[in-house]
Amino acid sequence: MTGGRGGRGVLGAVLGTFCVLALLALVGCGSGENDAMRAMSREQARAIADQYAQDVLRAVGGEYPHEYTGTEEAPCEGRMGELSEEIFSIYHGYQIRDVPPERQVVLAERVRDHLIRRGYRIKDFRTWPERDSAVVTARNEADGYEVSFESTSPPTAISLSVTSPCFRMRDAQP
Repeated sequence: MTGGRGGRGVLGAVLGTFCVLALLALVGCGSGENDAMRAMSREQARAIADQYAQDVLRAVGGEYPHEYTGTEEAPCEGRMGELSEEIFSIYHGYQIRDVPPERQVVLAERVRDHLIRRGYRIKDFRTWPERDSAVVTARNEADGYEVSFESTSPPTAISLSVTSPCFRMRDAQP
């Protein structure tokens, strides 16, 4: 299950992004009938996602190179299956490269502990020491953004992604 996007090159990254966007469309927006949907610009949503990604990258430390893999947006599906260009979610990704297999679990534990200190709720934390792999998924309950930190397959890199909740589009503010 830890077949991350980064270890498979460009095709893997494209397929991974497609899978995330498909998941966003399937999950839909909101969890209750009276959920208030936050309004913001795409630029604001991206800036928040990048802020969270940079925070995790600082926690990992500067010993491993990383690269930005892209920001994608997808429309969110409503409760009745409708799609709207005004309601969207952001996926923002990085790949942390050249991480030795024996460091994968250690870094995942470091990121998990860091996110807990930051007030995130850990949704998933699994390790497979025999495969030198791990996954951490955490949610910032204050704003609904989620962070995923996952070993690639083979474990030579780590995929870091930040996904926003669904937002109502608002024109960019000057």
